[in-house]
Amino acid sequence: MRTVTFDTNVYISALNFSRGKPKQLLQLAMDGVLHVAISDAIMQEVLRVMREKFHATPEALQEAEAIICACTERVIPSLSARTADTLDGMTAVIGKTLLVPVA
Repeated sequence: MRTVTFDTNVYISALNFSRGKPKQLLQLAMDGVLHVAISDAIMQEVLRVMREKFHATPEALQEAEAIICACTERVIPSLSARTADTLDGMTAVIGKTLLVPVA
C-alpha cells in the first residue's frame, strides 16, 4: 500500500464539512484503504486553523485530533537534497522528503 500525506486543507474540509472529496479521502483512511502519514507540524496547523478560523472548542479539537490519530501514522519529515542540473548558471536542487515513522 502506498503512503500518502494530506495537506492541512484536506483535514480541515473533511472535519468541518459532511460532503466532498476531502471527506471521502479521510473516510478511505479511516477504512484502511489509504495509508496516511502526518507530521507534528501538519497536526498542529490543523488544530490551529480549527481553533482560530472555525472557533473550535477544546473538546472539538480533542475529537478532531483523535479522529486524525486513529487513521494516520505520525512521521518525522526529513529533507534530503541532491544537486540536479545547472540551469543558466544556477544550480537546481531537487528535494526528496523521507517519512520516518515516530517510534
